[in-house]
Amino acid sequence: MLHVITVAPTAEGWSMKSGENAPLLFETSAQAVWSARKIGEAVASSGVAAEIVVIDRNGGQAGRYVCPPLAEALS
Repeated sequence: MLHVITVAPTAEGWSMKSGENAPLLFETSAQAVWSARKIGEAVASSGVAAEIVVIDRNGGQAGRYVCPPLAEALS
């Protein structure tokens, strides 16, 4: 199973959406990406792979990070 986290621009700043949870809003893309990476690391430590997708203001993909599940969480 893959847990997808998306960071995208909004009219108010930047949103970070993790799975089925409601999006969180941030003032900057750096804040949203940092939060997404922390959640991705936490998900990976529970044994589930996480993928973080960052969308730029033009709608294109600006970045992608993969957090593989930690081996000790799988055993």
